[in-house]
Formats: sequence, structure tokens, C-alpha cells
Amino acid sequence: MALKPGAEHAVAACARASRAMAVVSSSPESVIRHALASTGLDRSFDAVFSAEDDEHGKPHPGAYLRAAAALGASPDECIVIEDSLNGVLAGVSAQMTVVAVPEAADRCDPCFAIATLACVPRNSGAWRIESGV
Repeated sequence: MALKPGAEHAVAACARASRAMAVVSSSPESVIRHALASTGLDRSFDAVFSAEDDEHGKPHPGAYLRAAAALGASPDECIVIEDSLNGVLAGVSAQMTVVAVPEAADRCDPCFAIATLACVPRNSGAWRIESGV
């Protein structure tokens, strides 16, 4: 499984800052854990949450709110990094700071404008962060 450019760096930066981290995904937990193990990130996260365990799933904020509570954080202390619109909606609904990292096909979708920030690729392959998407 390939990581998005910058993903490994972002996880490492949060770990260096001693930040608690959780994965919150709509995928089944077995798929999440396999993906983390295959990319070597399985030891980087304090918790894994699958929205499949919530009654509503994303875009309902339940999985994000459970993750925040498990990490001992209030929603306003959390940063959500999301590539899906339903995930962005869930993070915003949870009243968390949301960084959108949409797939290439979705980068021009105006719906991602609800995110707090967006990561946009540069021609060089690096990413820049824009506010007020």
C-alpha cells in the first residue's frame, strides 16, 4: 500500500511533538490495521477507530468524538487530516480543526471549502497548505 506524499513526515512530526494520535476511518478495523502494518505506521498511533462501529458512520462525527475522548482530548484540541468529503464533514461536525487532503480527482470540488485548511500539491510534488480554501 502506498502512502500519500508527506504522510509519513506528518506522522513523524506529530510523534516528535509527543502528540497522541488516532486513526479514524470508514474502513473495517481489519483493513485499517493491515494498512498500518503494511506501511510501518502501526506503532505510530495510540488508537484505531472504525466508523463501522458507529451507528451512523461518517459524515456523522461520532467516530471522531470517540477518538478524542479515548485520547483525553477535547474536540477543539484535535486536528483531523482527511481525504474524503464525508470525513471532512465529520471532522467539521465534531468541531475539530480539519485539514483536507483530497484525492486528485476531488481537488477542485468546492465542497472541500468547509475544511479549515487544505493541502494542495505543487508541481514539484511538495504540498502547500492553504487556508480559506
